[in-house]
Amino acid sequence: MKKVLVLQNGETEGPARLGEVLGGHGFELHTIYCPDDPPLPESPGGYSAVVVMGGPQAVYEAAPGSYLDREIRLTAETVRRGVPFFGICLGGQILAAALGARVEKGEREAAWHEIELTPAAAADPLFEGQPVRAQALHFHGDRFAVPEGAVSLCSSAHTPCQAFRAEEGIYGFQFHPEVDRALLETWARTDARYLIESGESPEKMMADTDVYLADYEHRMRGIFERWAAMLA
Repeated sequence: MKKVLVLQNGETEGPARLGEVLGGHGFELHTIYCPDDPPLPESPGGYSAVVVMGGPQAVYEAAPGSYLDREIRLTAETVRRGVPFFGICLGGQILAAALGARVEKGEREAAWHEIELTPAAAADPLFEGQPVRAQALHFHGDRFAVPEGAVSLCSSAHTPCQAFRAEEGIYGFQFHPEVDRALLETWARTDARYLIESGESPEKMMADTDVYLADYEHRMRGIFERWAAMLA
């Protein structure tokens, strides 16, 4: 069975819907829980793709030789070899850093906020057919610049780049396309303080989830299905 390497950087930051779609395409997920599991491989050899999930860490605080630094170096090697890559939140920041782009503190965005596609997104293999403006789920306080040569795909009110394509099959997302209701219910419990400090609340996030989630899951599944098809 073909395998996808998943790096999970937070206890409640699993691949959720993305993992479900990959499994449906016949891929086995090999998940490494960073930094507690065995050392990271130095290359993506033997894997059809690499997925790096979110987490509370800050890329710009990664010490040389730390596991976060090793994730960045593994990501750079993944891109160098042309192996498909999908980075979400921290994972998107790791991809940006691996490509030499700036990652820095930004304005917090949490819960549901609108994203707007760039003109380039209309021709992107994943974003083609997506609405120009729609709600997305956010949970971040950092942001990345667009790496040199990459294509910015969408933005939000407080974050100039919410997703980019570096090369064919290699994507970095700042927002969270993977979420399902179970994951959001968990975040509402475990990250209530973060939501409140961001001007939101668990109650509002879940009320908005009732309104937006079904359409969001449908749209994001389309993105995942198209990416998984690239791995065949």
